[in-house]
Amino acid sequence: MEKRKLKVKLRDRTGKEYVKKLRKNGVLPAVLYGPHLKKSLPLEVDIKELRSFLSQSDKAKIITLEITDQKTDKQHNVIIKDSQWDLIKGDLQHLDFYAVTRGETVTTTVPISFVGKSQGEKIGGIVEHLVRELDLE
Repeated sequence: MEKRKLKVKLRDRTGKEYVKKLRKNGVLPAVLYGPHLKKSLPLEVDIKELRSFLSQSDKAKIITLEITDQKTDKQHNVIIKDSQWDLIKGDLQHLDFYAVTRGETVTTTVPISFVGKSQGEKIGGIVEHLVRELDLE
C-alpha cells in the first residue's frame, strides 16, 4: 500500500492568540502524539496543501508526516485521530495525528461507501442508511 506524504512544520509557539494568527494566515494548528513519543509535538499545516491532500486520500489510511524545523527533518507514520470543525463556518480548526508503529493495534473509524441500488430501491422503495461509518481495530 502506498503511503501519502504530508509536509508539516514544527510549531514553536502555542496559545489561543497565536493559533488565531496562524488560521488567518492560512495555516492550521495540529498536534502529533503517540505512546512511543516522549512528548506531543505541536505542528502547523498549510491549509491549501492539506485540502489537496485530503481530497486525494482517505482519513483511515496511514500517512507519512514529514516534519521540518530548523534543526532536523523527521518522518512519522500517522493516522488522523481527530479533527475539530467550526460548526458555523464549516472550517477545519485543528487536527490530531496519532503516531503508529508496525505491529501496533490501532482502532480507527472508517467511512462506509454504498455502491449501486438494492432490489427494493429499484422498484420504488426507500433505503435508510443508519450506519455511515465503522470502528475497526
